This record gives sequence, structure tokens and C-alpha cells, in this order.
Amino acid sequence: MSIIKNAAVVSITTLVSRIFGYIRDIIIASYLGTGLLNDAFIAAFKFANLFRNIFGEGALTAAFVPIFTYKLSQEGTKRALEMAALVQSILATTLLLFCSLIIYSMPYVLKFTTPGFVTKGYYFEVAVTLSRITFPYLFFISLAAFYGGILNSIGKFMPFAATAIIFNISMILFALYINDERTKAHVIACGVLAAGILELLWMIFFLKINKMSVPIRLPSINQDIKTIFNRMGAGVFGSGIVQINTWIDMVIVSFVPGGLSYIYYADRVMQLPLAIIATATSTALLPSLSRHIANNNYIELKHSKEAAIRISAFFLIPAAMVLYLFPDDIVRILLERHEFNSESTKNTAAALKFLALGLPAYALIKLFSSNFHAHGDTKTPVKIAAWALLINVLLSVSLITTLKHVAVSVASAVVGWFVAVMMVRISQERNYYQFSAHLLRELGLFVFNATISSALIYALLNILNTNTFISLAAGGVLYVSMHYVINLLLLNMFKLK
Repeated sequence: MSIIKNAAVVSITTLVSRIFGYIRDIIIASYLGTGLLNDAFIAAFKFANLFRNIFGEGALTAAFVPIFTYKLSQEGTKRALEMAALVQSILATTLLLFCSLIIYSMPYVLKFTTPGFVTKGYYFEVAVTLSRITFPYLFFISLAAFYGGILNSIGKFMPFAATAIIFNISMILFALYINDERTKAHVIACGVLAAGILELLWMIFFLKINKMSVPIRLPSINQDIKTIFNRMGAGVFGSGIVQINTWIDMVIVSFVPGGLSYIYYADRVMQLPLAIIATATSTALLPSLSRHIANNNYIELKHSKEAAIRISAFFLIPAAMVLYLFPDDIVRILLERHEFNSESTKNTAAALKFLALGLPAYALIKLFSSNFHAHGDTKTPVKIAAWALLINVLLSVSLITTLKHVAVSVASAVVGWFVAVMMVRISQERNYYQFSAHLLRELGLFVFNATISSALIYALLNILNTNTFISLAAGGVLYVSMHYVINLLLLNMFKLK
């Protein structure tokens, strides 16, 4: 099935990227730790990515890919690329103006996004400088993501998935081999900007060799562009709500010393399984769903959706259990070195524990967002996101005094499940997707297998004092073995009947 094949391509590429990302995080954590300097870098880094879901892989891609895919299948490559050229010119112009305005206004912007830094004196000035270095990255990665949407539409998923590898290698090389008279954070920030330039050049190269180069046109508006930006309007509002959520989290944890760092590293650990499985699957899913809908192929449409849910659940249910039950062991193995000390591990693990509870929900959100967008429904996710914003604010503000930075993780998990449940429920009501009894049984089996495997890991770690790597590996082997053995037994039972 193409959805599994395409998801596998993205997953393998993402896995390589995450390995380099892990190396990157080790290096940054060992140099900067979880103190105020690292908080300043993360404030700059997250701010550069704050608008990425609007201009990059988020709202624009969700609106553009289904229409571009339809154009390709119904009107041919030339007409599709002419439409893409108009989108490209509008996107590039908007990004150039927006980035210039934000860079000029950066001190005022950071007072609004991370007010906890205003009283930090030197570190606030560092955060302003780092943000001015990293923010132009938005221009380059947004165009690269746009080109990625074009290549994804013709089944070429590897090039854009590999841009993350370029990003991580760039930051690693800058951190290790380039010095700055100011701080290592300034060097790493320059690595972010260099990565954006390289990522854009990489995508232009693959457009050229796949004969999908986008011509340069002056900005103009036609019916296709109106349709894209009408759909994008809802998506921008939805992405804007998501980014407001992110901004609120930044505001809250900026008042907790080290809070930005703890949440950042906890999220990085959780994103490893989420990006490899759910993000890869949803990336491959959107063009596939759009193609099936355009061709009225509803049998393959249902099969693609089920395959995406099945492959995500198989990996992410046990991952969520392991991250929830053993966060200290995992953070200690992955990150505890030099400036990232035992206190850093303790606080990062506390945040990771609750983020892990939301892991399956985050995966469902990614998959069902693709489902809504493929059906041309960009408004429903926005309405759900608006309610999620309200819940997130209420929970984060009410819990911050008692739970400190962990309040953000708790709120994130609760909101994740709220959004996931609402998306599934509405999808069923509108007949976008109905869970089959067979799939529900499989999901129950995944939970059962993951529970038994987690019990084995717990016994090995806490009773037999076995090495953490060996314990986790044994749990993984048991999980996969149980899956295949139980499936084999069920198959034989049905044969006997």
C-alpha cells in the first residue's frame, strides 16, 4: 500500500534526522545546560519557529497540497506549476516584509513573547540578538516547505524530510568547529540561519531534477489563488491559535528559571517517536487522501486512513507508556552530560512524564487534521483549536504556582486529548471516517501488549537492576513478539472455524 511505503520513506529519513538531532541536543545541552543562557537561545529558537506552522508546513501546505494534487491529476503539470508560481510570489513577498518588520522590532516583540526575560538584563539583550540572527530562518524554511508540498504531491517525500538532517548537521558543525567572542549560543544561532539557506538550496535542486521547478511570476490573483487563500485563512486562524498556545506557554515558563529549557528538552524527547511515526504518516497521508477523493476512490480512501492509524498506534502506544513510566531513566541516558546535570534531568523528566500521556492524542490530531484538510474542511479544526486555547490558558495559569513548568505539560496532555476526541467524534458524525470493529480490537491488543512489555521493563530495571538499554530492548522484543504470536493464534483460530 502506497501510504505505508511513503510513510516508511519519511520515517526512515526522519529517524536519521532524529539521530543527528539527538547528537545536536547533546552538544547544545552540554555547552549551555538548562540555565538562563540556554533559556535565551531557546526563546530565540522557538520564536523563529512560532510562525513556521503558518507560512511553512502548516496552514499553507494544508490549503495548497489538495488543490495542487487535483490540478496535477486533472489538468497536468504545466497548469499546476503555473498556479504554484503565483503562490510562490505572494509567499516570498509576504515573508520578506514580515521578517524585516519583526527583526527591526525584536526588543519590543520579545517583551511581549517572553516577559519573564525583561528583568534578566544581559540575558534579555542576548535573547534579542539571538532572535535577530535566527528569525530570517523563517523565510528560507517556509519556501523550502512550500517546495516540499509540491514534491510530496508527486510522491517524492524524501527531499523535504531530509532537510531536517541538513538543519541538524549545520548546527552540530557550527557548535563544534566555530568560535565566537561572545557566547556559544551566538554560534549555534548562526548555524540555524545557515541551515535555512542550505535547506532552501537543497529543495530547489530536487525540484529541478524532478522537472518540477516553479517559474518566477509577479504576484497576481486568480480563482485558484482565491480558493487556496480562503482555505488558508481558516488554517492561518487555526495555526494562529496553536501559536498563541505556544506563546502562552513561553510567557508562563519564562518566569520559571530554566523552565524554557526543561520544556524544550522534554518536548524533544517526546517528539522522537511522534515525528518518526505520526508526522511521517500524516505527511504521506494528505496527498494520498486528496488523490483518492479527487478520483472518487472511497475504498482506497478508507484503507489509507486505517493503515495510517494502525501503524501510528502500533509504535506510539508502547512509546507513551515507556516515556510515562521511565522518564528519569530515558532523560538520564539521552541528555545528562556536563552542564546538563542531575537537577536538569529531574526537572526535564517531570515535564516529559505528563507530555507522554498526550502522545497518542498528538498522533491522532496529526492524522485527523490531514483527514479534514483532504476533505476541504479547514474550519472545523479551527473551532476545536479555539476551545483548546481556552482550556490550555485556564489549566496553565491555575496550575503554574503549584506545578511550576510541569503545569504546561499537564495542560498540553489534557488539551491534546480534548482535541483528538473532538476530531474523531466529528469525523464520525460527518462520515469522514468510521472506526471498524477490527481496528478497535487491534488498538486494544496494542494496549494489552504494551502493558505486559512495560511490566517486564519495570521488573528488569527495579527488581533485577538490569542495564536500562537492555531492559528497554527486552521490552521492545517482547512487544513485537506478542503482537505476531497473538496475530498468528487468531489467524489459526479463524482458519479452524
